[in-house]
Amino acid sequence: MKLVKAINDIIVFFMLAHVSLPRAINQHNIRNWRSGGQVSIYQYTPALYTWPLISIGFYCVLLDYFGTVSHEILGWIWSITLILVLVTFIFDVGRVGVLMSILIMALVLSIGRLIELEWHVPLRSYLSGAFQAIEMEFPRGIVILVTASIGIVYTMMFMWRRVDSVITIQGDQLTIHRFADEALSYQPGGWMIKARFVDLLEWVLGGGAGSLAIVHPVTGKELFVASHVPGFQSIAAETRKRFSVTNVDDGGTPSKANATVLRDSGS
Repeated sequence: MKLVKAINDIIVFFMLAHVSLPRAINQHNIRNWRSGGQVSIYQYTPALYTWPLISIGFYCVLLDYFGTVSHEILGWIWSITLILVLVTFIFDVGRVGVLMSILIMALVLSIGRLIELEWHVPLRSYLSGAFQAIEMEFPRGIVILVTASIGIVYTMMFMWRRVDSVITIQGDQLTIHRFADEALSYQPGGWMIKARFVDLLEWVLGGGAGSLAIVHPVTGKELFVASHVPGFQSIAAETRKRFSVTNVDDGGTPSKANATVLRDSGS
């Protein structure tokens, strides 16, 4: 039992550390930027949101090995986790949508309870019977394969930073080094950063992740959108404080954004 408890503590630590580590890395860089002239901000790959599937998969395999939980329960737990991660990848779930979903669920539960009290219809018994009728098995082989393969990708995301895009601000010039692609450079006075909250699930699973829109400082036209950036709100707030004055040329007109394509030298 001590071994099981120790493994459980390790898994809990793994889950908490990996949901907060990406945000901590970006915020650490932002703090260092305050005393220096250059900062690097990481735009992570979508693998950022797979940590629940890795953790729950490892946990389910462990419980299955010791035989402490039935296959049906493990199957449901892993399947629900898989659906949650897939929804995060496929759909943008806004805060209003989540609130409406909660209100609709509360309304359905209230109506169901009213029907049970007024007409003595055992809805919960019917629902429980429906779930029991669905045979759910624990796909051990698939879980091991998915957990191991995604775990390797997730580990590479932190060990080999080249799989992520890096936003570098040197002075007041911004450069985006994109994985397996050319770099984009925005000249001084030709850009500003705005925080964009897109997906509540991405924000939760990504430890406060969202999108950074690189926009023209005068027209507000979007030049580039960096998704999957943990700590995006802090980054946008810090850049606003640093570059609150828009550069103007000698003629008094706002400078135009110059987006030039540079070859990524690997720096």
